[in-house]
Amino acid sequence: MNNIILRGRLTDVPNTRISPENNTTITRFSLAVPDKTHRNHNGDFDVDFIKIVAFNGLANTIDQYTDKGSEILVTGRLHTYNYQKDDRKIYMSEVIAERVEFISKCNKPEINIPDNDDELPFN
Repeated sequence: MNNIILRGRLTDVPNTRISPENNTTITRFSLAVPDKTHRNHNGDFDVDFIKIVAFNGLANTIDQYTDKGSEILVTGRLHTYNYQKDDRKIYMSEVIAERVEFISKCNKPEINIPDNDDELPFN
């Protein structure tokens, strides 16, 4: 079983693009997730920075309703891939988002998310 649940804050504005090969919307972002099992030298919790990717409708929703610092909960699966660089094989991991819940309201001034969950365009 390959399931991941992460709660954290976006480290930057989501990067959204449309793939020219198959017209798929792709949104990539990094999520800062506190590691409650480890503390740094200042006594603060360490933070893990997790790469997340979302596709199509979910990608559009994340792009529209989040911004740097937005707190979200991501449910998805781990995806590992590799590529060649300078005759070396580089291994990467990212989470493919399957569901996102918005914990904090977006800071984008043009977006007004209703307080009533029944009015939200996603669930």
